[in-house]
Amino acid sequence: MRQKVRFLACAFMIAFVLSSHLQAQERQVNEATKSLHELFASEWDYQMQEHPGWASRVGDRRWNDRWGDRSLEGIDKRHRHNIEVLAKLRSIDRGALTPGDQLNYDLFLKDYQEWIEGYDYR
Repeated sequence: MRQKVRFLACAFMIAFVLSSHLQAQERQVNEATKSLHELFASEWDYQMQEHPGWASRVGDRRWNDRWGDRSLEGIDKRHRHNIEVLAKLRSIDRGALTPGDQLNYDLFLKDYQEWIEGYDYR
């Protein structure tokens, strides 16, 4: 009887520790996924606003009353923004994402790295 009680106590403790660990992982995954998707959404809106002609072509008419800013100041402003976005992206734990979101993370990272590198070539 004593051995059975000890076994049940150990089994309960293992189950408790595992469930706590899984819950912590789930919260981490949810936070990473939430942060990534929020970044995607905010960047979509930013890109639509910065490139109103393209936004109009894809059906977003919110900025039909303006032209894109192709001035040197506008280009510099977008470059600084891209650097900030890359820093935000790198603050997200890629390992906590689902495989599909890891791929999205990698593609998003590649785009922003190329844009930042391309800035040097004007």
